[in-house]
Amino acid sequence: MSLSSSTPTAAPSTESLGPEADAFITSLAELVCDPLERCCTESRLTYDRARCVASERASMRALAGRGGFDPDSAKRCLAAVTSRTDDPCRANYEVVLRMPGCMQAIQAGTKAPGEPCRLATDCSAVGGYPQCVARGDEPFHCVIEQPAKEGAPCMTTLHDPKGFFVSACYASKDLVCDEATLVCAKRARKANGASCKRREECDNGLLCEAGTCVVKTGQPCDGWGMCGTGEFCKAGRCAPKLANGERFDNLVDCAEWYDQTTHMCRGLGTRSCGPPIQ
Repeated sequence: MSLSSSTPTAAPSTESLGPEADAFITSLAELVCDPLERCCTESRLTYDRARCVASERASMRALAGRGGFDPDSAKRCLAAVTSRTDDPCRANYEVVLRMPGCMQAIQAGTKAPGEPCRLATDCSAVGGYPQCVARGDEPFHCVIEQPAKEGAPCMTTLHDPKGFFVSACYASKDLVCDEATLVCAKRARKANGASCKRREECDNGLLCEAGTCVVKTGQPCDGWGMCGTGEFCKAGRCAPKLANGERFDNLVDCAEWYDQTTHMCRGLGTRSCGPPIQ
């Protein structure tokens, strides 16, 4: 079975939600963009605040649904975003909208978890971040993504969720979605020579091979699957994935994210940066 996720392709206007909603979305976009000047510069990219705010605001408007605007959730969201302590270079609208109150403020839709949907904007944001997910051969249904929590149900790109509430294990540095149980479990990070069952159990530079974590850094390869965690196949040898600001040949070469226009690796938040500094 495989999992598919539906995301909106159109960009509904926030005008029908009123000036409060529009002001909230603008404030949220500014909170995402203001810290990015340092991030863009470190990645050798130009910084254009107006461009960044416009881009982030447009993306958030595309997710503003038909459920109305909730000012109490908006206040809770802005307080959470203002006091956040994570790395701003890894933030964009998708990260921010997963913070307490943010998605609930713009009410993505009205359908409850488990109800059929066509787009994520059809689903209610009450309880978490809404997604429209196909489970195997079943029609698309609303699924609520909640903050990462050990022991909570989860889903992967290859494994369908068991229920309609899932935990965002991928957003945590310490948790991983265990493919055998489909619950969030502590990331093992096993050392060289330790026994293993899956790739994600082994530390960076190691691959689970024949039930044992083995060093792959510097070893011959002819494809991504032959290298260890956090590595890619570079010139026929396994090597650490590329840092932000380095040029890539394939999308999987980058440690974080990629820019297909410039062929440069970027941090997640630097998607809103401008072109490379000349």
